[in-house]
Amino acid sequence: MKGAAVAAHLSPAAESFLAWVAREPDRQRHIDHLAGEYPDWLRVHGGKFYPLQSWPTFVGAAKLAEIERATVELTRLVRAIPERLFDNDHRRIAAYYGFRHEALISLLLEPPNALDGMLVRNDYVDSPSGMQCVEVNAGQIGGWQLRYFEQSYRTHPLIVEFLAEEGLEACYRDPVASLVQHVIAHNLGKPTTAGGALNVVIVVPQLGAAMAHSRGELDSVYRGVLAASGTGLTGTLLLATFADLSVREGQVWHAAERLPVHAVVELSPQQTPEPIFRCFKAGRVSLYNGPINTLAGDKRNLALLSEHAESPVFTAAERAVLRDCLPWTRLVAAGPATWRGVTMPLPELLIAEREDFVVKPCFGTQGQGVVLGSLAAPEAWSRLVHRAVAQGGWLAQERIDSRPYLYQLGNRGQAVHDVVWGTFCFGDTYGGGFLRMVPHGTGDGIINAARGAEEGILLEV
Repeated sequence: MKGAAVAAHLSPAAESFLAWVAREPDRQRHIDHLAGEYPDWLRVHGGKFYPLQSWPTFVGAAKLAEIERATVELTRLVRAIPERLFDNDHRRIAAYYGFRHEALISLLLEPPNALDGMLVRNDYVDSPSGMQCVEVNAGQIGGWQLRYFEQSYRTHPLIVEFLAEEGLEACYRDPVASLVQHVIAHNLGKPTTAGGALNVVIVVPQLGAAMAHSRGELDSVYRGVLAASGTGLTGTLLLATFADLSVREGQVWHAAERLPVHAVVELSPQQTPEPIFRCFKAGRVSLYNGPINTLAGDKRNLALLSEHAESPVFTAAERAVLRDCLPWTRLVAAGPATWRGVTMPLPELLIAEREDFVVKPCFGTQGQGVVLGSLAAPEAWSRLVHRAVAQGGWLAQERIDSRPYLYQLGNRGQAVHDVVWGTFCFGDTYGGGFLRMVPHGTGDGIINAARGAEEGILLEV
């Protein structure tokens, strides 16, 4: 099948696995990775777990290098937007992002500003021309839950048998371990570690009894990484809400634990409390990401980078990254745009080349409001384009088609799937990733777990 040939560019192991499962029909049976005991807080979609793809994705060194380049280098360019594209002009930045007062931009960008240690998850489509970034997410980034299912994949008899026959070892890159490694390295030499301890709090929207198991497990991961770091630091990792934190004499504390907090990782949509933000600006606590999400997580950043992809403000290597990893993206507006060498009013372009574009709201989540021109009726598409121009706050992006990957489907079988890759970047470090996939040709073309897509695990070989 075509999908088997496509697997070869992932790794020899990926190609071999598809040939191996094809030899015996029973190897194509559905695997229920959700049959084990997992904390209830993982039931994030209608009281259920997100469905999991039976088969792992085996990624080799060459593909991993491509993923790392796309993830890390594109994230660096997003972080560089205020300096490179606005020359750190706070008035222009405020005008573009819709801030009423440029003083707020001054406050956000004045160091420390959290840009250097930023946590993001980028979404990519692996097209025939390579990894193409369709979205950058900062702040309340999801996709961590796959780490809890690693053992189910790695110990399942089917996977164990294949790896043994091939003489392979597979490694899972845990994004939580990658995150805390980043936090440790990012705080070395700062006042936050002057006392020899580095206590980290991950802020979540709510903290119920169901998360108690995860809290202890995550602290165990942190302590293990800290012990192996060779820094001599000690510390604890806690899950908490902002309500659990207080500030006394310029220091953030976890009130119930009576523990000073040196780093706060925000995985909550709630606004950073002002006292904590003041501690961050004073260098008393490290903040990941905090209010800088307002700029870093704005979907319009991709339009800015795309419009200036050939600008001399970027180096030749950076322009190559933009050409290789970023699809053509523009704000939907009445002015002209150049597409494949032809310049015309953008609305006319979108209507004339409907099947080549996707339109999405700048501030949507979980695929809400995203429309593929190839699946829209011409009249409805035309109305959408004109509404987007009138309303503002919409993006037009070149449609990127996924390589045709083969994955398990149904009770027993396989089929070509369309895939979106979620990849983590912590500062300047690739932190692992996961997949979301749907059978090719199904649904509305939007690949999102909240809309029924399966999630799949990445194993490095």
